[in-house]
Amino acid sequence: ENCESFMPVGDWKEHDIETPHGLLHVVIRGAPKGNKPAILTYHDVGLNHKLCFNTLFHNEDMQEITKHFVVCHVDAPGQQVGAPQMPAGYQYPTMDQLAGMLPSVVEHFGFKSIVGIGVGAGAYVLAKFALIFPDLVEGLVLLNIDPNGKGWIDWAASKLSGLTSALPDTVLPHLFSQEELMNNSELVQSYRQQINNTINQFNLQLFWNMYNSRRDLEMNRSGTVLNAKTLRCPVMLVVGDNAPAEEGVVECNSKLDPTNTTFLKMADSGGLPQITQPGKLTEAFKYFLQGMGYIASIKDRRMSGGPELQKKSVETPLDTHTFPGADQVFVTGRGRSGDDVTALDTVQVQYNDESQEVQVLSEESFSDLSVELTAPVKTGVCVCSRVDIKKVQGTSVNVSTEHGLINVKSLYAESSAVASSSGKIHIGHLHGEAFVTSDTGDIVIGEILSKSPSSLEPRHLSMLLSLLQSSPSPTERKQVLITLGNAAAFTGNQDFLRELGGLHVIASFLSDPEPDVRVQALNALNNLSMNIPNQEQLKIYVPSVLELIEMSPVNSDLQLAALRLLTNLTVTDNHQHLLKSSITLLLSLLVVSNGALQIQVLKVLVNLSSNPDIMDDIVQAQ
Repeated sequence: ENCESFMPVGDWKEHDIETPHGLLHVVIRGAPKGNKPAILTYHDVGLNHKLCFNTLFHNEDMQEITKHFVVCHVDAPGQQVGAPQMPAGYQYPTMDQLAGMLPSVVEHFGFKSIVGIGVGAGAYVLAKFALIFPDLVEGLVLLNIDPNGKGWIDWAASKLSGLTSALPDTVLPHLFSQEELMNNSELVQSYRQQINNTINQFNLQLFWNMYNSRRDLEMNRSGTVLNAKTLRCPVMLVVGDNAPAEEGVVECNSKLDPTNTTFLKMADSGGLPQITQPGKLTEAFKYFLQGMGYIASIKDRRMSGGPELQKKSVETPLDTHTFPGADQVFVTGRGRSGDDVTALDTVQVQYNDESQEVQVLSEESFSDLSVELTAPVKTGVCVCSRVDIKKVQGTSVNVSTEHGLINVKSLYAESSAVASSSGKIHIGHLHGEAFVTSDTGDIVIGEILSKSPSSLEPRHLSMLLSLLQSSPSPTERKQVLITLGNAAAFTGNQDFLRELGGLHVIASFLSDPEPDVRVQALNALNNLSMNIPNQEQLKIYVPSVLELIEMSPVNSDLQLAALRLLTNLTVTDNHQHLLKSSITLLLSLLVVSNGALQIQVLKVLVNLSSNPDIMDDIVQAQ
């Protein structure tokens, strides 16, 4: 379908915009509306704005939303329907340059700012644009984004694939899940035909090559690295279940500010959720815009004239896409006698936009005042799966939950009680007399992390393992793994951690989305592998470690840590055979790596060369 098939012909206008890196084809409807941002889309490689976004913008609810905004569809150079073939020798813009073309579009149409919707390569371009020009971007909806650059192995694989397959068949695995491709659904067949017939294949090859030579998006969550840079605007990440981009989107989520990011994983949507599930995506987009303060009232066509959905005056970090009506908390203050005292001027309840916290404040102290904060319950399901408190202080403080995790950073009180029926409790610092209890859940007090590794007892190690399994933040995961790794340098702790099942718990973080966490997991396993009984348990993870080496950037800390672990595991001939099929990988790495990594590769090869059964393989492979 064409855009014109569901919008009056006169509404959409085509433009070719001059930019520092060449002409850019855009299709626009409407004019800037006051201070509202424009909705700007950028399609994936292998598609154009029509193939990528027609189904979504044809959705009735989406049309109800977009009538409040000017909409601008951007086509990457040479990808629009009917585009002329690029001249021989044409240098296609890099991904950074594609992002650098967008300010010309914003300036040409007089947009104050944009809310971007990008898919795949388009999501990468919009994220790069927001990193370079943060003041021009108010929000981003990023589908199937992969923040990672293409490594040397990926580059070689894509080159080989391009030599043996037609271009549409090379691109389709980037767009669709393996299940969709195996079933050869009507959608896959249709897109194979349209990619072949509506997009200039020479131009597409140029775009495809450039996307597959992209660099890492240089962003990291604040506090994880020095001078970390990340997206400042609200972001909604979207990926389909089992989509080819799923791993990349998960990693992108780990690099963004969690208080500003929504992660939406859509079931039964395949590789292109905007085409297979346009209604669900539209609903999520509607709440995303409402959360930013736009279209405070949108009529839901399914309500048949019923009440309109309103933006709530006080919001908390609840999952508003799963529980759209449950974005409020209720705060009540009562005196000793039970009289309602919420009207007292000294008690203030406010929502802090900057920190995204609900704050209950008082300039005075009342010994007879109790403040009760309750999260709502919707359809019998509590929307709070955990309670996070940065700091709470008072004469007497009680915090309780039935099942969810309680996570308290600092608790200052003369007396306090923290209780849960079955949930876990994590407390950073306690001041004053405290009673902490959980009937069946684990209790962890943060001071354990500051203990000397040699003084950690089995109960402390057990608490650390429990904390690690409770899905803490990346910074906490990293800190706990460092503590466990340091403790594992002591022989007694190596045995304790094995008996507690700790080796498998730590090894599960080899697939953590945060690279620094994976590095610390490898370092901890490296110390644990000094113990022969531990090596017997760790040998099953050799394939995972080899995969990390293959998929990680050359000369990265991940590769170095993984090779150190393999060095320990190959000192004896018990497990050397597990690396027999990876000798070519090690020799290839020896060619492309720097001095420090080369030394570590050579250590593994020296260990393997002591085994006569493997020596012939090394000689033949080299």
